[in-house]
Amino acid sequence: MSRRWPLLLLGLGLVGGWFPVSGQEVKSGSGFIFHPDGYILTNNHVVAGSTEQIVVLSNGNRLPAKLVATDPKKDLALLKIAGSNFPVLPIGESRKMSVMDSVLAMGYPMFSTIGYDVSAYDGKINAIRQSDHAPLLQIDANINPGNSGGPLLNDRGEVIGIVVAKINAMQLAKTMGAIPERINFAIPVDEARPMILIAYPSGFTPSNRTASLRDQEIFAQSKEATVLILAPKEGHATGQATAKSPPSRDEPSPEIFAAPNTEPVTMKPTLQAFVEAFIQSGASDRLDSAMQFYAPKVNYYDKGLVDDAFVRRDISEFRKRWPRREYQLFNRPVARAGPVQHQYYVGYRIGYVLKDHGREVHGISDVTILVRDDDETYSVLAVHEIIEKNDSPGQ
Repeated sequence: MSRRWPLLLLGLGLVGGWFPVSGQEVKSGSGFIFHPDGYILTNNHVVAGSTEQIVVLSNGNRLPAKLVATDPKKDLALLKIAGSNFPVLPIGESRKMSVMDSVLAMGYPMFSTIGYDVSAYDGKINAIRQSDHAPLLQIDANINPGNSGGPLLNDRGEVIGIVVAKINAMQLAKTMGAIPERINFAIPVDEARPMILIAYPSGFTPSNRTASLRDQEIFAQSKEATVLILAPKEGHATGQATAKSPPSRDEPSPEIFAAPNTEPVTMKPTLQAFVEAFIQSGASDRLDSAMQFYAPKVNYYDKGLVDDAFVRRDISEFRKRWPRREYQLFNRPVARAGPVQHQYYVGYRIGYVLKDHGREVHGISDVTILVRDDDETYSVLAVHEIIEKNDSPGQ
């Protein structure tokens, strides 16, 4: 059997993030400066199809960038910003890394929601896989939309990889019967050697650090050279402004389900798998299995706009009240265009059975959720439910 690992079969989701700015769709990602004259490595999918690239430094300064080179097959891109004496990250050698070596991923996940501060996530290399075009480092460090292109560092603070993707857990949930967790990927930095040599035409020597550093030391030394990349997408204006602005992608308004009932649209298989996994997560005893579906702020049933702490508390209390829960999907979910681009209303009908130690409740409800699509990495922005039938003797 071939040891090659086709990415499409495993349903990888690229982890750039989309958000609207001044009527235009903008993709966000991460990158890192590796040359003091402003050369930056990131993913090609972060900048592909963009009209321009803006680099946001750790101090908040925004600088226009020039796209120097791309490699779509390996998903790498080289940018350059004007200036000199920029802080840089040392480049290591990914070929020297082994399974179970410690790593630290840095970047700007979901910055439009959680802020501009750089984030760091620790983990280990779990495997070294072979994709169609290049090897990949499988890591268990947490990766989210916006982390694309960020550096993956070894225990000496050297770049040994470029974060690229996470497993599309929802796409696999249906076929596997379980939701994979913390299966993420990075491109080995050795694969970026041709681009590094563009910045160092006279030759490049990898870093030779020998001393291990604490995670806090690595973060402190690396955060100034880790950058946010904004890339407006060509030809994706969101249209003329109206008297009432559409709801934010991250904060749906309380009237989010007052939108007209538009015609159904073709539903991606990955979105359908996400919805089905979302439904079944209600029967899981693991709280995190349910929480991973929600955006940081959710228009939550009849509670209005709430944060993830509220959702976590509500789900926890519901599960204590009903320790056994079963859900059955009665129809194929139907998707409709949401209030802004890359959002979908999804409606479905379910039957439920709730049990405690001495009581059982049966019911049927119609549910509509608003789902955000970030390159087939989905999250629930809003949930609305109408209980059609309840066979319980009373709550």
